[in-house]
Amino acid sequence: MSVNTATQESALAGRRRERVRRAWAALAAGLLLSGCNALSGTATLTPDGPLLDANLPRYGLNLGGSGTWGAEQLRANILANPGFEAVLDRTIVIVKAAEGRRIVDDSHWLARPDGFWSGGRYDIRSGTAAGRRGRVLDSQKRADGFAEILLDVNADGIKAGDVVVLTRNADLQAAPGWWLGKDSRIASAPDEARPGSPGRQSLRLMATPGRPAELLHYIDTIGDRAGKLLPVQGKWTLEFWARAASPGARLHVHFDRGGHAVFLDADVALDASWRRHAFEFDGRDDGPPGVLTLGIKASHGEVLLDDAYLGEAVSGAGGFRRAVVDTLKTLQPGVLRDWQGQLGDTLDNRLAATHGHRPARYRPGDNEAQNHYGLPDFFALCAEIGAQPWVVAPTTLDDAEWRQFGAWLREAADRHRFTTVMLEFGNENWNTIFRPGGIPDAATHAAVADRAFRLLHEGSRNDTRIVTVANAQFVNPDSPRAVGARTKEAAGVAVAPYFLYRLDSEASLEDARKAAFEESDALIRQEADTARRQGKRLVVYEENFHTTLGNADAAMRNAVVTNAASGAALARRLLQGTLAGVREQAVYSFAGFDSYLQEGKGLVRLWGITRDLADANRLRPTGIALEMLNRVATGGTRAVTCAGIPCSGLTAVAFDEGRRLAVVSSRPQSVTVSLALPCPQGRLQLAVLDGSDTNPNNENTMQVRPRMEFIDCRDGSASFSIPPYSLAIVLP
Repeated sequence: MSVNTATQESALAGRRRERVRRAWAALAAGLLLSGCNALSGTATLTPDGPLLDANLPRYGLNLGGSGTWGAEQLRANILANPGFEAVLDRTIVIVKAAEGRRIVDDSHWLARPDGFWSGGRYDIRSGTAAGRRGRVLDSQKRADGFAEILLDVNADGIKAGDVVVLTRNADLQAAPGWWLGKDSRIASAPDEARPGSPGRQSLRLMATPGRPAELLHYIDTIGDRAGKLLPVQGKWTLEFWARAASPGARLHVHFDRGGHAVFLDADVALDASWRRHAFEFDGRDDGPPGVLTLGIKASHGEVLLDDAYLGEAVSGAGGFRRAVVDTLKTLQPGVLRDWQGQLGDTLDNRLAATHGHRPARYRPGDNEAQNHYGLPDFFALCAEIGAQPWVVAPTTLDDAEWRQFGAWLREAADRHRFTTVMLEFGNENWNTIFRPGGIPDAATHAAVADRAFRLLHEGSRNDTRIVTVANAQFVNPDSPRAVGARTKEAAGVAVAPYFLYRLDSEASLEDARKAAFEESDALIRQEADTARRQGKRLVVYEENFHTTLGNADAAMRNAVVTNAASGAALARRLLQGTLAGVREQAVYSFAGFDSYLQEGKGLVRLWGITRDLADANRLRPTGIALEMLNRVATGGTRAVTCAGIPCSGLTAVAFDEGRRLAVVSSRPQSVTVSLALPCPQGRLQLAVLDGSDTNPNNENTMQVRPRMEFIDCRDGSASFSIPPYSLAIVLP
């Protein structure tokens, strides 16, 4: 298309929009002047408001971490730490005091046992000594409870408030993520891995006469409240590498559910050489719920194990389960955020292959090691589903790692043809929960992030596809203001505008549903305006209900967050962000059956927008809302002009240069909507997520689905009725 032709078509389109707008304005004025009260139940929507974004990406999603017990069983290989690798420890010290060769951390709860960090490495990330590295000679927990670290040289230049990263590779725990049978003996074999393994070690099972050594793995353990979240159906495979480390060693494998449904029970022939053993079986998981248990038992000698796999025989992209990939394709997220607790990781570990990936730990405690999927697999998944990647980078990377990271991101963006790669510095640095991997002080946070981003850009050769982001606390507007003012290298500031935090027992279900639609957009508009004035953009890293406070019972709370209106409420919040000028928004989260409350005991059906991943597309209403929005969210995005009394209860955005529309009603009565949209076919598609009935949900059966129909469209106008507390989309 020539420039002149494009200009002429744009001018014609503008004139058409103006004619439509004037016609609707004249109609509204005429009705009002005539004394007619017909508009009391009618809202007239015209997509002629200001241009919000010339090419808005679809609404995004947090993929989240992969677990073995709840709904977050994302990976085709359902085993945690399948390479039997040792734990990687990495954490942040915020200096309380520095004297001689000693530095002291500022938080009691981060102290480890005496000598824990001895022989590890330190890396100074802020202040005049930033970039200096060395060896940790010793570490102790002082009498006052603070951790004291002895460095190899004087702590010259280190001041109170500076950030120092500690890294340790000496964990002795064998097979973290696995369990042991009674009286079983195992040990890591750091000097031996199977041929060609991407990992560093294998595992030694040490059996003696009358005392076998059994390694166990438990999966799908959430319990009766959820039922089976990971059914074993179709072709499955168990495979691993093994060899006999002593004459006559024997090995047996067993896989069942709850002790009654046995999927595999076999002896394994061993010799002194490494061999790959594979067992394919047909899963028929038709019995009652129960824990899935894999047992690998050695007897009469020692056996070395390495690089195991248990899961569906044919996986989806990036090694994710096919139900995961298929559901994400339905949801069509524009961006997919990789947040899985990786704050203490190294870059090598972020990029490692599955069997070489080590559990990582940044908080103290034997049970704090986390098993992550790597970035290569995550990027492959993003490419398969058509999403742009949003990477949460560990705050603990050193200078060389940041440069290497930039180079890798550039190459990966080229390979997968990504147009944007979001790169966020850590996760919720302000949040004390993440203090062992976060930097709460805004000035220090910004300084460390800026150094990291400069090195990242250097490594990527200033690749403009990489968008750097710092994070801040949404409910405290001083936080994004301070972070945005202090960071020079971040292109954006990320916040999380959750809603409906509290629900108390005196509220009725109707009151609670109404409250879900009353969240003001004033704060997100304020913070978006602040970011613009600072030459930055506001982005949303997490968004959903946060109904974890208050004393409402589980039935009331779950009714609010799982009924059909919950999807409309989430859609309203996303549309509010778009109207405020927020470009990227990521819903939290893809999977998660339920979560603990913040006050007292109990559970609430958050955070997953899928009920589970037992099969593809088991969407909760919040997931349905995301899927519906992403059917229309594309191209040029405009605000919508509304005329009529019901306008105060409607939130609407026009997409695709006015050809598509999303509207949410917060009103307790149905509203007739008249709209002006192009209709070359004489009709438009309408989909409605009806939130008028508080009873249906998708927790046990799929009761909530969008209603689909066609509406007549003549001379650029159409009308339909939107029920109370509902979401509607209109498209060609």
